Amino acid sequence: MRSKLFILLVIIIYGLRYFFTHGELGGKPIYANLQAISEESRYNPPYTMNNPAPPVFIRKAFKYFHSGYDVLGIPTGDSLSPYFWIVTNTHANNDPSSPEDIYYVTSGRGFKLSCGYLNALIEKDNIDLVVEEFLKNRCVLP
Repeated sequence: MRSKLFILLVIIIYGLRYFFTHGELGGKPIYANLQAISEESRYNPPYTMNNPAPPVFIRKAFKYFHSGYDVLGIPTGDSLSPYFWIVTNTHANNDPSSPEDIYYVTSGRGFKLSCGYLNALIEKDNIDLVVEEFLKNRCVLP
């Protein structure tokens, strides 16, 4: 009887851990950290007004569950919402709220990323394959 209760308890604990660390609920802390970066004043008007917005790569921008997350801010060309923010070293597994299976935050519609910049970033940093494919399909030639 005790072994059955122990097994049931282990299954419940594992199920709760999985529920809170996967899918939409599991991704909320990552989205919250990404949104906090996107709202930092140095990446928004008036600091970005009348200045070309270069790509911004932040290595280990935040930590969650003992993992560091790298973030790329990609220029949008929009003066009010100058960056499209994306986590580059992981992707969202089984998260129906993220149709592209990546973590990103934006107020605009698109972004302008040079394929040359992307290729240089891929060579020197650990970019997740799903994120890499997403960015390669949308980058522009110089």
